[in-house]
Amino acid sequence: MSDACIMGSKIIRYQQFFIGTGYANGTILPAGFCDAASADTGNVDSAEKQGKQMLNRRIDSIAGLKDDWNGYGAVSFSSAVVGNARALVSLLPCKAKVFPTAQSSIQFEFDTVPGKYLEVEVFSDHYAMFFDDSTVQEELDSATQEYILQRIAEYNAK
Repeated sequence: MSDACIMGSKIIRYQQFFIGTGYANGTILPAGFCDAASADTGNVDSAEKQGKQMLNRRIDSIAGLKDDWNGYGAVSFSSAVVGNARALVSLLPCKAKVFPTAQSSIQFEFDTVPGKYLEVEVFSDHYAMFFDDSTVQEELDSATQEYILQRIAEYNAK
């Protein structure tokens, strides 16, 4: 078992950060989600802005990962992937989690609405998506940004 998989006080000390098993040398990345209810101001616009800033900081951290960041040979992230992820953040509602993937993509996960799940992978030249709302399940290997935004709106709809 590698050192990256050992649980220790580092997890507690950095509980506001995401530390995934399999990240080389215990790579620490800022948490990639926002809980608007925990914002200090109570102002929805301010909470959304704060959430987007958190997501962009998370993407900045992902952009800084070097080759072999996961200990299994994953390559670093291209400026096109990072740019597409930032562009998507500017159009998103706040509640998303952001993760690097070994496929040189950045994944956005939406899992806060009961009975619904949405996953969006951002690549340099396209988006991939998985959507499940208990009545419809859809998986696309290539989707436009407009279609992704439509599915995000459907995910957030009551």
